[in-house]
Amino acid sequence: MEKSAFYILDGERTVYYVKGGSLKKVMEDCEDIRIARHDRVALLIDKKKTLSRYNGSKLEKIAEDVVNAAVSGDGSTYTYSVYNEVYDIVTYSGRDPEKITRKEEAEIFAISENGRYMYGRDARDNLVCIDEKGETSLISDNVGRLEGFNEDGTEILFTQDGDTYISVKGKEKKKVTEGQISNIYGKESGKLKLSMDGLFLPVDTLKKTDV
Repeated sequence: MEKSAFYILDGERTVYYVKGGSLKKVMEDCEDIRIARHDRVALLIDKKKTLSRYNGSKLEKIAEDVVNAAVSGDGSTYTYSVYNEVYDIVTYSGRDPEKITRKEEAEIFAISENGRYMYGRDARDNLVCIDEKGETSLISDNVGRLEGFNEDGTEILFTQDGDTYISVKGKEKKKVTEGQISNIYGKESGKLKLSMDGLFLPVDTLKKTDV
């Protein structure tokens, strides 16, 4: 997102969009907000579980009874999850509020910068990666804790059976270290901090970090 534009969520759960010194009310009674890291797009879920998309000037309703949502770093791709008729989670993805392109049998919680990779958990709670063609790759069938992604979301760091692993673009996981990690340090930048959404780290690759 451009430096002069940002969102505010006040104590009364009202969302405002601020740009160039002007303040615009976007939504009242907001329960959750997901903001594209490098764009003005935001997904907002109100107290009635209605999902809307705001692009800096227009608020558009997308769906109702939503349980989760995610947006890519560049704001181009979004997903939302709902329960189907047998109470299983399904996720819909798209690039425009009126054009849903795919339906996934997984709950998506993160999307890469350009929308090419989506990460989620399937009905068996497996950690999976779904690429832009809709092909699903199993990353882990016993994931413990998510440690984070690199900046563009092509690498995911996680724990399994007490050890730490990395997967790149949904491919087979590789062990990073035995045991769980406590901190992540960049080669030049020192200890790394997660972004506001608690998932993405400000590094090009996690292959060059110390844990």
